Amino acid sequence: MEEFFKNHANTFQALSAIATAATVMLTLWLARRESEKLEVKLGVYVTVVGGAQYDDVINMNTKNIGLKTAYIPAFCFWFKIPFRKSVYTINPERNETIELIPGRSQLIKLTTVPSFHSEFKRVFERDVKNLRWLRLRFIKGYMSTESGSVYKISFDSSFKKQLSKLLESLE
Repeated sequence: MEEFFKNHANTFQALSAIATAATVMLTLWLARRESEKLEVKLGVYVTVVGGAQYDDVINMNTKNIGLKTAYIPAFCFWFKIPFRKSVYTINPERNETIELIPGRSQLIKLTTVPSFHSEFKRVFERDVKNLRWLRLRFIKGYMSTESGSVYKISFDSSFKKQLSKLLESLE
């Protein structure tokens, strides 16, 4: 038996190194798997609050599909147009951090369509003449969490319709 271990000492060292590498990879995969994951969609909806109906409200529907609780700060959403330094931010009406537990979703009211149009035009006022080339697929929306994670936002067809109207009015 002693002779077997002497003859195969390098084999056991190689197996030990492979097992250590596999353990590290498994640990990193498990740590990544437990991070927060959000699914975010932006759309224009009709909102009813206290019996009053509000048309054309831009809402962000955020769903936590991860295993950890996500904390969404009051300042969390912005637009980016390629090749521009300007960034358009929208602050939600609620000025508090939202706690989003796993498996739950939250509808966050951002702004109304008229105020979105006027603010977007104001922010990109200098670039309006140069935005004629801009197509919807180039406009990207992002959301951040308190942990520093940044998520790309998908746009609902209702919001894409509002963006196309806005871009047409810029011409």
